[in-house]
Amino acid sequence: MVKNAVYYYSKTGHTKKLADAIADELDVEAHSINEDVNDDIYTLFLGSSIYGNSIDPRLVDFFSKLGGRVNRIVNFSTSGMGRSSYDEIKALAESYGIEMCPDEFHTLGEFAGINAGHPDEDDLKNARIFASNFK
Repeated sequence: MVKNAVYYYSKTGHTKKLADAIADELDVEAHSINEDVNDDIYTLFLGSSIYGNSIDPRLVDFFSKLGGRVNRIVNFSTSGMGRSSYDEIKALAESYGIEMCPDEFHTLGEFAGINAGHPDEDDLKNARIFASNFK
């Protein structure tokens, strides 16, 4: 069983930046949710965002492919309007019998010029600090 893994979905690259920072801190590789999950994972760090007031439907498909391979999920997310994806990811996790960690990392992402430059270096530093608590 793999202790930690990082998977993400990112349309704009903002959530990918967080995924890369978290993966770097955990000494693992960040993977797109388009990649297969081939290992059993104790803690899956899952990155997403809010698009049009909801998570992307590809995340729903991703959960359907996990097949009991994940023990718990730690959410991390970005959004231009400041809303976390935690509640939607938690609902999915619970529907698949996956434990949801109550702690999450969320930061602003740039959207149509709002929050320009985010996630920035401070955001990435804070994501690394967050991930270090799970080592």
